[in-house]
Amino acid sequence: MDKQYEKTVWFYSIQFFIYLMCFVIPMTYYLVYPGIEHTYKVYLCFFSAAIVSGFLFVNELMQMKSEGWEYFKQFWNLVDMCCFASFGLLFARLFLITNETYKSPNIDLFLNCFLAF
Repeated sequence: MDKQYEKTVWFYSIQFFIYLMCFVIPMTYYLVYPGIEHTYKVYLCFFSAAIVSGFLFVNELMQMKSEGWEYFKQFWNLVDMCCFASFGLLFARLFLITNETYKSPNIDLFLNCFLAF
């Protein structure tokens, strides 16, 4: 039992460190310096965050598979899914949508605030 606990603590510690270094810090940099759009820095921030977000989403999918419908009854699981969705929308808005009609500062503000949560 103690060996399994140590493995679990190690796994979540590594996951937290990677999340902090490759998602939280780059996205905080993007939020603090909003004038860096479409420079190599914003691409670096978003692609490192996208890779981490993808791995964390796979983790969420594995939890969904193991827990079934019980997964959706837990508040923090819903927060994780909403965070992934808002990051995906922000990523699409910055890199995939080229039509300026769909780029709204109000939507950006909402997505940035939600990601900061």
